[in-house]
Amino acid sequence: MVGATEDWQIHHLMHRAGKLIRAELGWRSGTTYRSPDLRESRLAYARVWRGYQARVNESPDRMEAFRHGLSRYDRCLRLLGLEDHELTAPPKMASPLL
Repeated sequence: MVGATEDWQIHHLMHRAGKLIRAELGWRSGTTYRSPDLRESRLAYARVWRGYQARVNESPDRMEAFRHGLSRYDRCLRLLGLEDHELTAPPKMASPLL
């Protein structure tokens, strides 16, 4: 799903925010993760983007801090090779070192 944003970094961050929200809602409701279908993905992206747009003009400093924090979170997950929903899953005990 391609949404119109100022740049690709913000586009990517809007998707990351949607994944994070989905993982949090799933964890709170106790549901098992499943990949969203295209309709769910588009709806989540649109909601995150509308929320971002509504706040970016009224509070640019807070939104800059939000983007910075979300970028750091995204980098950490990528370095660890994890997805948002995996953070709430029980640890994998497959490693012989554990």
